[in-house]
Amino acid sequence: MTANAMDSDRQKSLEVGMNEHLTKPIDPRRLRQALETWID
Repeated sequence: MTANAMDSDRQKSLEVGMNEHLTKPIDPRRLRQALETWID
């Protein structure tokens, strides 16, 4: 979870090995979707 919300920030996160990039303020639906993806 990060406050960096630019598309380039998301790309950098994924390039360095992060599995997901969620921005603040957090959207509960988006958080749930990400958790369901990675917990399965």
